[in-house]
Amino acid sequence: AWRYRWVILAILTFAYFIQYLDKTKTAVLLPLISKDIGMTHAQAGLAISAAIWLYAPMQLVAGLMADKFGSKKLTLLSIAGFSVFTFWMSICHTFGSLLSRQVIFGVFNGFEFVPSARVINRWFPRGLRARANAIFSWSWVAAPAVAPLIATWLGAAYGWRMCFVILALVGVVPFTLVAIYVHNRPEEYKKITTDELKEAYEEELESGSLTMQDIESRRIRPDYVTKTKVPLKQIITNDKVIMLAIFNLVTQFCFWGIGTWLPSYLFEVHGFKLTTMGSYVAVYYAAGVVGCFLAGFISDKIFKGRRRPVLMLSMFGFVPFFIIMGLLPVGVSPVLLVLFMTLTGFFWPMHYGPFLSYSAEFFTPEVYGACAGFVGFIGYIGAMLAPYVGGLLITTGTGGPVYTKFFMVIAICGVFCGILGAFIKDSRDTARQNASAA
Repeated sequence: AWRYRWVILAILTFAYFIQYLDKTKTAVLLPLISKDIGMTHAQAGLAISAAIWLYAPMQLVAGLMADKFGSKKLTLLSIAGFSVFTFWMSICHTFGSLLSRQVIFGVFNGFEFVPSARVINRWFPRGLRARANAIFSWSWVAAPAVAPLIATWLGAAYGWRMCFVILALVGVVPFTLVAIYVHNRPEEYKKITTDELKEAYEEELESGSLTMQDIESRRIRPDYVTKTKVPLKQIITNDKVIMLAIFNLVTQFCFWGIGTWLPSYLFEVHGFKLTTMGSYVAVYYAAGVVGCFLAGFISDKIFKGRRRPVLMLSMFGFVPFFIIMGLLPVGVSPVLLVLFMTLTGFFWPMHYGPFLSYSAEFFTPEVYGACAGFVGFIGYIGAMLAPYVGGLLITTGTGGPVYTKFFMVIAICGVFCGILGAFIKDSRDTARQNASAA
């Protein structure tokens, strides 16, 4: 039967997709921006990472605020700030002005992800959660697939600044949709059916935290919300949360490193024109749209809610193809390059859906903001370092830029995360252990 939660998911995915276009097209247009403003590789990497300097701590702040005040207002604030500072990017003419814009943009950008994810994990039951989170992850998987095509075409035709002007205006659409149709909690939607409300709170019904009388009356007791709160200290000192945070730290380093420097690698090493380079980057991310949804289905249905097997599959699957892609010689057949980019892009994002489900299942969706906020805060420290460190790893050889060290470091990080993922126990593992002990 149809459920309103899919409307919530579609709107929040679209809203974050629009916001993520800024991050992606900035990386795609980086060669043009750097040339126009006059930046070195290190300065360009610093400018990209500047958007994460305050974005990282804002993950925790936004998560705590979402748990306390609700997610919708924070999401609207983030979208409004996105439009204003996306337009600001179009009038940056110096490295200093670009750096300032990136820092402030990161603050407003930081208010959207965790609050949006909290709404999704509150509306969706455990058996659909990985798939819902996988679809939500399309916002930052599909955006890089679409943005290169749009950005490179607009950049070549009208200049890179016009790309930011247009995207700033587009921000009005998701703002309106969120304001009208998104609700923080299922019971806030007046037309919700009893069946959908029951499904949203199935874990609470199983544990006895709520009763069918609560569901049928369409009122979730305030004392339930209060009792399910977990102190922040207990969350951030939990072994599983710490491992998840470290996993996120390293994978965010990889994601931002690849996202920032893959377009430049194709442009500088393989000599692709701007529009051709955009098409190749789009192929890499398009493969991820398929991979991440398939992984969510596997986690929910095949592994019956277990998350860590998919984390391992994602990491160990992408590493060999990523290494081969980085070692392909100049002048290699475009078919081979596309093949290994597709395989890399397919495996890499498979961990997103299961990963995002963990924060709702370690404790309860009521403290998703605090848990995901802490994990995101730690993770984006890696994201903050990635563009700059990646720029330092790119050396200059006799034939031009050399990316070998960059590819090797990312591959090593992938192996580390695959091993770490094997030790992150999920709720299904814990339940079996408790049953055996009893």
